Amino acid sequence: MSFKDPELEVNFINFNQDCTSLAIGTRTGYKLFSLNSVDKLDLIYESPCRDVTIVERLFSSSLIALVSQSSPRRLRVCHFKKGTEICQYSYSNTILAVKLNRARLVVCLEEALYIHNIRDMKVLHTIRETPPNPRGLCALSINSDNCLLAYPGSTTSGEVQLFDAFNLQAKLMIPAHDSPLADRKSVV
Repeated sequence: MSFKDPELEVNFINFNQDCTSLAIGTRTGYKLFSLNSVDKLDLIYESPCRDVTIVERLFSSSLIALVSQSSPRRLRVCHFKKGTEICQYSYSNTILAVKLNRARLVVCLEEALYIHNIRDMKVLHTIRETPPNPRGLCALSINSDNCLLAYPGSTTSGEVQLFDAFNLQAKLMIPAHDSPLADRKSVV
């Protein structure tokens, strides 16, 4: 596989939580690669679903979360080995990020975060009226025993809100720096 292939048109690329696989969403579908070797990527799975903008894999399981460009407000949770859809949810606005650990699935919209129970995919809690977050900046700890969610706490300063996603309560606001938060992609 060549990342210089113009037909590939990568929309999304991310490691799973324990960095044992790489997920790539493209114009023509998505691909999952094993990272067992530093010399080559071994293809685990490939799907022809179109215009994948987010693909997140739960550790080394068969559970994946997908969002497509044609349905940017719809989250599909699938079992890729069985080729089955477990569930789908629709949201009021475009899904900007999806984060997973063994206890929670978090969906980030520009001004809200939805926390799902990973076992039955039910929405447990919604964090509404967050500061506008057009880049979908958020992070979910991979440790489900200390299940912390971090997201911007302000649009004018670099505050980070920590939220206990297991017990569903705000924990701490961290004044990280003076300027607003930015992802690494936006810093040039």
